[in-house]
Amino acid sequence: MNARNRTNPYWPNGVTLADQNDQGPDIFYIQAMLNCIPAYSWYASAKGAWIWVNARTSAYLGLPEMHPLCCGEDIGNDWKSHLALLHPDDRATALSSWEESLHASSRHEIRARIRAADETYRWFLLRAEPLRDSEGNVLLWLGINIDIDDQLRADEELRILKERLVRSTQIAAAAAMSASIAHEINQPLGAIVANAHAASTWLTASPPNISRMRIIIDRILRDSNVAADVVQKMRGLFRQQSPQKRPVDISHAVQQVLAVLDADIRKQGVDVIVDIPAGLIPLFADPVQLQQILINLISNAIDAVDGRPSAERRIWLEAEAEVDAIALRVRDTGRGVSDSDRIFETFYTTKPKGMGIGLAVSRSIAEAHDGSLSVLSQPGLGAEFTLKIPYSNDIERAEG
Repeated sequence: MNARNRTNPYWPNGVTLADQNDQGPDIFYIQAMLNCIPAYSWYASAKGAWIWVNARTSAYLGLPEMHPLCCGEDIGNDWKSHLALLHPDDRATALSSWEESLHASSRHEIRARIRAADETYRWFLLRAEPLRDSEGNVLLWLGINIDIDDQLRADEELRILKERLVRSTQIAAAAAMSASIAHEINQPLGAIVANAHAASTWLTASPPNISRMRIIIDRILRDSNVAADVVQKMRGLFRQQSPQKRPVDISHAVQQVLAVLDADIRKQGVDVIVDIPAGLIPLFADPVQLQQILINLISNAIDAVDGRPSAERRIWLEAEAEVDAIALRVRDTGRGVSDSDRIFETFYTTKPKGMGIGLAVSRSIAEAHDGSLSVLSQPGLGAEFTLKIPYSNDIERAEG
């Protein structure tokens, strides 16, 4: 092979890799090179038919040792014969893409699922480049399949987690709102009922239009009770269920939440410092509700440091084992909390677009776990929110 052509490949329009007499590529050199690559690789004829796969790809597909694809024999396969290895739902798209690349002699790239030896499918990113002779004619197609199955599954799990957390937050917010509305409305409704009873007693002693007034008063009583029932049903509809507790690894829960908030953290240029000691005993908690609290606290901290110089936008996430509880702390270098006594009240907020529900819901979740949520702050010096969840004998029962 011409050393000049070996050392001067050109990408992405193709690779020049021909011998000195332009008799074609050095197949053994290509096979040895692709077998050294820790990836699933292959090459195809100029017309697009797969001719050879490296050892790693062969093992994944479960091919016998003397299979033509293992030996590099061109047995005249059709240019689309390899599509049988793909998931049926991916074949049409892959066929169209491969045909277009062959027609244009241009780079090929597509995502598809490939069947393994055990008949399962995994997602791969399939890439192929034309290998050309010195005149630019396509000699072979060099391909590589990059396993992206784990990445896609992780992305899907993260998407589902986001949806669950959003839904949980919506339900919790509705619960807090309905509880507050119920408290406010039931008081005047109770007064209406009491006054209606008093009016009924007074009108009973009056001679004029007694029967008619009884009907009116009965309607007042009926409508008042119906209104009270509606409020109670609304509150019951949105009331949070009892926490579904199980052992939760604190470090893992924090990492999941940081993954959910990664875009906001990067956008605001916040430096997040995590200090969670290894081997910390798991929390016995509802994992979704615990993450809901953390998302609330970290999101608030991100907003709090927004106005600080970029070098001072820091958030600390810390955890430690205390005598009877695990303490999780979220500290920031933000503007601090001006009214620590009211910050957990429903509908109280210091944000221009805030609803004043997040911290109220977070405290209610902490209390539902027999724990607490508190804050220490000095205006202008940042805030420190502490979530404490007590140890529980239920951990031993759950694990044993």
